[in-house]
Amino acid sequence: MSSRHEQLAELIKSSKATGFTARFSGKEFLTATNYFFNSNLPGQYWVGGADAEGDNYVFFFVPSSLEGDGPHTVGHPPGTLPWIVRTNQLWEGTDRSWVKVNFYDKRERIKGTFFIELITGERVEGEFNISRAHK
Repeated sequence: MSSRHEQLAELIKSSKATGFTARFSGKEFLTATNYFFNSNLPGQYWVGGADAEGDNYVFFFVPSSLEGDGPHTVGHPPGTLPWIVRTNQLWEGTDRSWVKVNFYDKRERIKGTFFIELITGERVEGEFNISRAHK
């Protein structure tokens, strides 16, 4: 795992979820007890959920430049950091991945659905309704 992935995994453990679930090829593998919604990279909100141990997680991002509250449907921009999924191993999403998102409470809360196609062709889908992490 790269140092960026390790850093994100540690950040996601620092906050509590209000709702983040994910399914791998149709089977639920994650009901998050931790979440991450913040802007650590310029122009992007990182969004993610993880189990208590950090063994299973999902990370993706949406542009912070989106206008209005949504709904917005955003694809994974080619040439940017991959969206990642960890089940029994670390997976990277393809450029055919997308997220549908709405912002609430002056961008303090985010709600939506996601679809991440893995390089193996398998799918990860889920829902989230989380508030921004505060330090």
